[in-house]
Amino acid sequence: MLVPHSLENLYPTKKLLSLTILIILVTSTLTVHPSKAATQILGCTPPTFCVDFTVSAVSPGTTTFNAIPTGGVAPFTFSWDFGDGSIGSGSNPTHTFTSDNTYLVTLTGASSDGQTFTVDHDVTELLSAPSSPFTIPSSPSWNPNVHCLAAATTIPGIIGTIQNSNGGADLSGSKTTSLILKHTLAYPCQNFGFSVFVELHNLSVTDGPVTTTDCSNIIGTLTCDNVGNVADFNQPALSIYMQEFRWEVERHWAITYDGSFIASQGLPKVGQMLDVQGFMYFSFLAPADALHDFSGWYLELTAWRPAQRTPPPAPTPCQKADFDSDGPVSIDDLSLFALHYGTQLGQAGYGAPFDLNHDGVINIVDLSIFALQYGKTC
Repeated sequence: MLVPHSLENLYPTKKLLSLTILIILVTSTLTVHPSKAATQILGCTPPTFCVDFTVSAVSPGTTTFNAIPTGGVAPFTFSWDFGDGSIGSGSNPTHTFTSDNTYLVTLTGASSDGQTFTVDHDVTELLSAPSSPFTIPSSPSWNPNVHCLAAATTIPGIIGTIQNSNGGADLSGSKTTSLILKHTLAYPCQNFGFSVFVELHNLSVTDGPVTTTDCSNIIGTLTCDNVGNVADFNQPALSIYMQEFRWEVERHWAITYDGSFIASQGLPKVGQMLDVQGFMYFSFLAPADALHDFSGWYLELTAWRPAQRTPPPAPTPCQKADFDSDGPVSIDDLSLFALHYGTQLGQAGYGAPFDLNHDGVINIVDLSIFALQYGKTC
């Protein structure tokens, strides 16, 4: 039974005659944008000719592109398709986008010896500044390949506390900006003066690792992205999607705290509690997808380690039932519970905080547990 999160603002009348829940069956279709399955080649061995490109922010919406040829015979020519109906040429064009979006930018390079090569990357353009940026970064990187200071924050400290119509985080409340280019060999530490490199503590791995078809050939070595989800259940939220986002491990960026990415701990796994560092990326292609938390935020992981902090005390039964974390267990909490009633693990409407007996199904047993706490103040 699916209960769309777009109903989360439709609270029932605040008269509790009985603990009866009306579950409205709604049939909905999610539009999921498929990822490209093509393998990107980032770097190659001469005399083979290939091209790649990097980007740099000029101002919100305006980006300079830098073509990088490898191999081949100079001089080279470059043609660009910016994904918004505009085209360009040259090795360093600057282009201004007129609306927030993720654009598929395509570069075609030609070598004087007749070789050609085409590469494309998703480029995210945000035309407005974050609502209230977090503090100046100060934590050293755990990964020697990353020369950035991380901003210590939380998941709500990144995505904000404003919900969109699907129950995920609305971009208008975000407290940072996005990487412009997701697939690159060199990420910037900041974008428009705002840190995009972050450090978070005590995150629960709730999904993954899953290997995707998003693969790259980096100078002869084929690697594919691995993804999953992390959540901070210690942060109050109206929806699980407001305290969770997608993590992604790609290419040479990832390393565990002790440097043994391949040999020892491996990829993050469900059930682990981790401290993490990584770059934030927002994609307009993802917010309609429950797997992407109806938000579109990714954490491009660069390093992780077992959580270093002592976990907080376990919440009391009253606190568990106080879903909106406002103190009393009230009709508001019942309304939130109703939106998830009847769902099970793996369905879009399922939310772990509402599964009070942790059996993977939100049903009458959970309602009974909730009823014992109703009317209490935590």
